[in-house]
Amino acid sequence: MARYLVEGIVIKNINYKDSDKIYTILTKNKGKISASAKGVRKISSRRAGNLDTLNHVVIGISEGSSGYKTITEVKTLNSFRKLKSSISKASKAYFMLELVHKFLEEDHEEIKIFNLLIFSLEKMENDDKNIDFWILSYEISLLILLGYGLTFDKCKICGREYVDNWEVDKFNYGLGGLVCDRCDGGFVISKGCSYVLNGVKSGKSSIDYLLKDILESDRILKTYISFILNSEIRSPTIFDTV
Repeated sequence: MARYLVEGIVIKNINYKDSDKIYTILTKNKGKISASAKGVRKISSRRAGNLDTLNHVVIGISEGSSGYKTITEVKTLNSFRKLKSSISKASKAYFMLELVHKFLEEDHEEIKIFNLLIFSLEKMENDDKNIDFWILSYEISLLILLGYGLTFDKCKICGREYVDNWEVDKFNYGLGGLVCDRCDGGFVISKGCSYVLNGVKSGKSSIDYLLKDILESDRILKTYISFILNSEIRSPTIFDTV
């Protein structure tokens, strides 16, 4: 039986048996894993709070020869209390976790994605005024790390370089990028949206954009993500109706 410590973010949990839970955790060095915690649903459990969804933790794992993992200890590094204090902020943070859960398979090392998630959550917690920008930045960066070739600096079809004097700007969900006015296909988007998508991918600061253009860009990316996954991401919808 192997025993080791891992750093991770708690993504979700489900009840198991009478008093246990099974947790899904994105770890720094072992990727997404599932591990059970015995007795955490008991009132007397001291570990349950440390294993709240969104917590950044260090956990002790005991792994049997079959690969079954059990949590033996846990220490919270950051509970992201500010994000959890607001339903709106929490829903956006949980959406980011849901993306990781949907896209990643278990037991595949994903250090860059783990670091991106930690970085983005910390930025959201400490920069209230630009939360929507950091979510958009996270979405674009995550898709790039996953290998989706987002193209915002030229037409995805003909390769024509993007300039703001295109007669019409379009986004093609099937191709994952902008389409110019000379090519067929795609949904019309605003000039501001094109500017934001191109700029965020290029690493430009949040001060360069209008909020309405960030929000339009975010809607485009969320629709694209749902198109890729062939399913709706539930987290924002659930909290928007609270």
